[in-house]
Amino acid sequence: MNKEDISKEEFYLYDIISACECILDDIEDGAHIEQSDFNNLGYVDGIMLRMQHNVNRQLNPTNIKDD
Repeated sequence: MNKEDISKEEFYLYDIISACECILDDIEDGAHIEQSDFNNLGYVDGIMLRMQHNVNRQLNPTNIKDD
């Protein structure tokens, strides 16, 4: 897949996934996440969850009310 074949949004998401995979590999090899990075991880998790909800909401029928 070429960078030109995907949207900027897709590029950034693939880049984030790649970084996560690298971090997971490093953790499996014995590295650890420092406290400040762990705090950032919680922040990022919240952001990604909100973003996923916002994107998914676009696919929900409009006649169903969202809680």
